[in-house]
Amino acid sequence: DSNGEANSFELYIESKEIEEPKFILYNGLDILKNKVKSFNSDLNSIIKDNIKSEKIKITESLGTMEAFEIHILNESHTLGNLIQNYALMLESDKLKFISYRNPHPLQNKIEIKIATVNNSKEEMLEIINSTCSNIISVLNKILDKVST
Repeated sequence: DSNGEANSFELYIESKEIEEPKFILYNGLDILKNKVKSFNSDLNSIIKDNIKSEKIKITESLGTMEAFEIHILNESHTLGNLIQNYALMLESDKLKFISYRNPHPLQNKIEIKIATVNNSKEEMLEIINSTCSNIISVLNKILDKVST
């Protein structure tokens, strides 16, 4: 665009003739959508139903900023980057700060740090729910285009 920002991307998928590139793309997007749904569902169960999870743990940040840290096992930059960037795009007046990190490159875990205006788990969950809903909506639109 006029600001030098990308508004379209070209994606090339090469296959070794085992699967069609369209099939590979569709399945990859479907896996990503299910990953976001699972994270969102697990987080809702932890906060709303007080159910413990082996995969996700929520703690209060020990730093100077009042925030929550969501520790997610068996995840990588893909989920962390999606959540962080889509949450920032929502322009919520309740979100003060969000970031993610992979604490160690040899560990398959990420941490999402999120600060809200009232610093409540309910407010954090509202932002995460909106973010995940937005991501899933975008993925569904892409899946529809890929399947036709």
